Amino acid sequence: MNRVNPLHLIALLFVVTLFALFKLSALKSEIAEEKAALKEAQKIAYNLEHFKQKNRSRKTLEIALKRIKIKSMELAYSKNAVILTAKSLSLQQLNDFMSKVINGDYIIKSLDIKRLDRQHAALRLELGW
Repeated sequence: MNRVNPLHLIALLFVVTLFALFKLSALKSEIAEEKAALKEAQKIAYNLEHFKQKNRSRKTLEIALKRIKIKSMELAYSKNAVILTAKSLSLQQLNDFMSKVINGDYIIKSLDIKRLDRQHAALRLELGW
């Protein structure tokens, strides 16, 4: 009676191994579900941040235009960009505006500056989101 039957020991190890494998497969399925939920949450967070960035860029651009007080500047909004055109800007206004744009969080898609005379220039600028 003092001795343990080796068959009982093998059966116990077999049952423990089956139980561990069952728990492992359950945990793997839970991890897969959590990964899918995490990817969905990351997608939503990215879209929300992208939406906030668009609105922030638009608002800061409008604030910058009001501060510089460029009345000849025309804005055209598209889905992915803003097109700014000005037929005649003084060099000081152009310098102030370009320093705001270059130091800001804007994606410059295209920039076209033409010198009209010594003191004035024309500007066409496309800023992306």
